Amino acid sequence: MIAQNIPIIGAVAAPLTAAIGALIVFISANSGVVSSSRLSYSMSQFDLLPTWFSKVNRRFATPARAVIVFGGVALLQTIFAFFTPGQPGKSAAIDVLADLYAFGATTGYLLVFISLFVLRLNDPFTPRPYMMPINIRITYKGNQVWFPVLGLLGFLGVLFFLVMVLLTHQYARIIGPLWVIGAIVLFAMYRRKRGLPILKTLPRDWETATKRVLMEAEEFKSLEEYEAALNEHRARTGESGVNLPGTPR
Repeated sequence: MIAQNIPIIGAVAAPLTAAIGALIVFISANSGVVSSSRLSYSMSQFDLLPTWFSKVNRRFATPARAVIVFGGVALLQTIFAFFTPGQPGKSAAIDVLADLYAFGATTGYLLVFISLFVLRLNDPFTPRPYMMPINIRITYKGNQVWFPVLGLLGFLGVLFFLVMVLLTHQYARIIGPLWVIGAIVLFAMYRRKRGLPILKTLPRDWETATKRVLMEAEEFKSLEEYEAALNEHRARTGESGVNLPGTPR
């Protein structure tokens, strides 16, 4: 409506705006399926999801099963939105999809900030050459940690927007929490069936895993800094190996 009423270029701006919008939606949908499938593949390797998701396609070396599952979920969401009744004679498809996207985006960013805090506090040894500015050096469990002030502000800001989404978007207020609760229930059932703890992770040799990742990525400088930080901590405390208090578990 706005684009087509622009003087002189309105006739061109309207279809161009629609084409750009469609392209952005397509790219976003594609990146969503790709990222979710890779994330589920990684989670399945750590017993957070069934190992069924860790199978890759022999030809393309991609997690085909996860791609199909999440692509199917996206298709079902679209069909559900299309048949959701709205105003008389109209569909509420756009409102439903926009509400779900708003809830999913804010929830996802909130979890990113929480992950940032957890990694900063529990893994102070891994080199971070690209840290955000404004960090406060604090002591946590005997280790010196750089706590991100901007991360805290971002967390509070995203939390505010998540609350606003729940208060002002009727579909997000209902479907969003139900989706999260359902995922938590399925996760708890899977972990219990496997005889694994629900709220704790399994002991792993994260030190060796981190070194392997840095080595394969050819981040030799970061690898040296990581080993130096570990050696300094061992010399100061006498602790060693995976029992270091700062290594993630």
